[in-house]
Amino acid sequence: MKSKLLRTVSALGLAAALTASAGACGEKAPVQEPVKTISSESPEPVSEVKEAASEETEIAETEPEEAAAEETLAAKLAGIYSCKNGEEGYTLELFEAGGNLYGYVDEGGYSYWALELVPRNPEELLDPDTKSLELGVLSFSNMSNLTEWWSSPELCMLTAENGELKFSGMDGADQPVTKNGAEVVFTPDEEAEGAFPYVNEADPKNADPSLTGLWKENTEESTSWFWFNEDGTFQVYQKMPGTEVCYGKGNYKATEPGTCEIMFSRPESGGMPYELTLNYETGQDTLDLVPTENGWSGVDGWEADEKCSLVKADEAEIPLVVLTEPDDPAALRADPRTISYDGKERVLTSQFLASSDIENNGKNFLRIGNMVYFRTAFPDENAMEFSGLWGYFLNNQELAEYGKVSFCDLETGETGTAFFCNAAGPLWYLDGRFYNTLNDGTLIRCWPDGSGQKDFVSTEYTSVRDASAENDYLAYYDYSNEMVMVTDGTIYGGSYTRGGEDTIAHLKFAGEDLFMEVYDHEIDGTVLVELKPDGTTIEYGVLPASHNYGWTTPELTQTERDGDKVYLAFAWFDGTMAILSDYAVVSLTEGDEGSLKVLVQDLPDGFEDGSDAPWFVIEDGESVRYTRHDPHGEAALSNRSYGDLVYYASPDQEEVVVPNLIPEYPLSQPDGAETKIFQAAERAGDSIFYCIADCERKFGEDIGWREGYVYRGMHFCRADLSTGETVELDLL
Repeated sequence: MKSKLLRTVSALGLAAALTASAGACGEKAPVQEPVKTISSESPEPVSEVKEAASEETEIAETEPEEAAAEETLAAKLAGIYSCKNGEEGYTLELFEAGGNLYGYVDEGGYSYWALELVPRNPEELLDPDTKSLELGVLSFSNMSNLTEWWSSPELCMLTAENGELKFSGMDGADQPVTKNGAEVVFTPDEEAEGAFPYVNEADPKNADPSLTGLWKENTEESTSWFWFNEDGTFQVYQKMPGTEVCYGKGNYKATEPGTCEIMFSRPESGGMPYELTLNYETGQDTLDLVPTENGWSGVDGWEADEKCSLVKADEAEIPLVVLTEPDDPAALRADPRTISYDGKERVLTSQFLASSDIENNGKNFLRIGNMVYFRTAFPDENAMEFSGLWGYFLNNQELAEYGKVSFCDLETGETGTAFFCNAAGPLWYLDGRFYNTLNDGTLIRCWPDGSGQKDFVSTEYTSVRDASAENDYLAYYDYSNEMVMVTDGTIYGGSYTRGGEDTIAHLKFAGEDLFMEVYDHEIDGTVLVELKPDGTTIEYGVLPASHNYGWTTPELTQTERDGDKVYLAFAWFDGTMAILSDYAVVSLTEGDEGSLKVLVQDLPDGFEDGSDAPWFVIEDGESVRYTRHDPHGEAALSNRSYGDLVYYASPDQEEVVVPNLIPEYPLSQPDGAETKIFQAAERAGDSIFYCIADCERKFGEDIGWREGYVYRGMHFCRADLSTGETVELDLL
């Protein structure tokens, strides 16, 4: 006879915990006999633990090989542990669902944490012989981040040996199971109070045989799982791609035929109960649930009166959550990833790590590790004809209806779709996630595969404006409230709201510090203000007036840092043609209020023809040198709108990448003429990525002197700087 798994609250899918006598953190404890467990076949109430423990020990002895083969490491680790961190002791409870590991940390008193412990290799949590594995820890606390989950996983090593659990931080981050990267040791603790008090009220007499078992949503991609167990315990598990886990345990009572009452708690609730009353109807391997009281309280994403259709399930059908690098093309492919383990195919779902290897944040071709991400739009052939002034379509708002973010793997050349998004403009990335302003003005964020998309702020018409030099912060502007905010990916951040008739104009980071132009109507001048991430501000002085137009607000075009010295460039663009009319470079000393100093205010020769603003280089402390291209590297056409594609590595170094890319001046074509118009080019890694649009000249789309063109197609290309090879990317 095939034996059943014997687990702590086993019908919930949890195996017996590793056990040893409780002790202080770091003390080695002798291994004890198994603690109380409840067989899923056991008729005894939860309180009758000695008989249950005895039964399980007996079964384990008769069929040890079969029981060992069925018990995963995640199930073996399930249980309650304690540790002393300095003078303060705290407890850790681990629990599992289908080979995934979760936790609850009680730091004593009011503070507690909910955890997701995500393996880099999911097979290690399935293999009962695993001794050590790398985990990413996602955490939620009622005392931090205003009760939102922290954004991305922090890395640690978990070692399970001799009945102890050792957590060693790998990235120096302070997290609930390690302290600033230090090693923390937990030992089993039978006396500690668990996270799910309502499990103790379970009674087999309240169970209904027609309900018992594991059930899943009757949908193509099940994200919700329910256990109704013979011992009266109840478990709910939800893990939608890109979202935090919903995990709850408690008890249920079949109060009358077709009706049951459920009481459970979730780690985030700190023991607070969720209560449901459901009508249910069972068939052959089917179960329909309809809430009658309290809706789906505690179960995420369902309407209060929504009917839920379920079918019988196996735990092996639950997807395994795995740590994923943001430049892993396998995680971005349309087909789900799977592994085969113990004769069963297991589906993988990604929990993306954050990357610090970022290039071009806030530009068109954003590199994260070995992956380059960029916006593309390929409308249906039968769609309306899109028009654009000057033939610029790369970030056209109308085309964004068909928009998506594509990727190119720098190592393999593989291309594909990362996610679909009806947004235009530059790409922003922070702490593992992309930020996009949708066409309706909503600022959303999502993971690199598009999962977990949700509003980042509650207001409309909000857009990201700049990223800090180390990509630690994003600055965004809320047009509804005329407010500038700084975020590090959490809900925290400094904010600045205009006062009275003041107007916030332009903003830009210099290093990790954000500088803003605030037009002060009382003095009729523009004040330079620094906004710190904690919300404090410093005023450095009033910017100079334009030589030609007085107190018009200039555009902040460039920032540079040298220690505590900060240099900023301002350009004045005037008239309907946005003609460059004036230019200035100023300096200040970081933290020194009122230290603004004008180094130069002059429009250099050759920049009076309506061109882009110049760039500057500081030489010998305060000597300003002008250059036409970004001194940190820029790809551009040799004649602005036609000619060779050239990479300017510095003001004194240039390299022709693609000769004669646009052979002739493309604008001012006759009506109906077909032409190619350059869109953008940027260096990413050792390649130059660039985009060219196929356009048709249309006099009827002109607006005054501005020339109109109709979109006919887009070409995205990659030029390898080391080999000189140029290829068009296959993105359809």
